[in-house]
Amino acid sequence: MSLVDAVRAAGSYSEALDLTIAHFQADSGTIHVLESDGLLHLKAASKGLPDAVLAIVRTVPVGKGMWGLAVERA
Repeated sequence: MSLVDAVRAAGSYSEALDLTIAHFQADSGTIHVLESDGLLHLKAASKGLPDAVLAIVRTVPVGKGMWGLAVERA
C-alpha cells in the first residue's frame, strides 16, 4: 500500500500523521487544515512538541510561518 493510500485509509489525523512521520523518517510533524475562516487549524501534532509551540501554531494565517508559506505558495 502506498503512503497516500495508507493516509487516506487512516482513521484519524493522528494516525495519518504517524504514518507520514514514519514514512519520511522524520522526528516530528503536524497536520494543519485550511478552514473556511482562511486560517490553518492544527488537527494533529507529534508527541513531544512543547505546549508553548502548540499554542502558537494552533491557528496560522496563510503566508505566515512555514505552514502558511507552504499554503500560499501551493
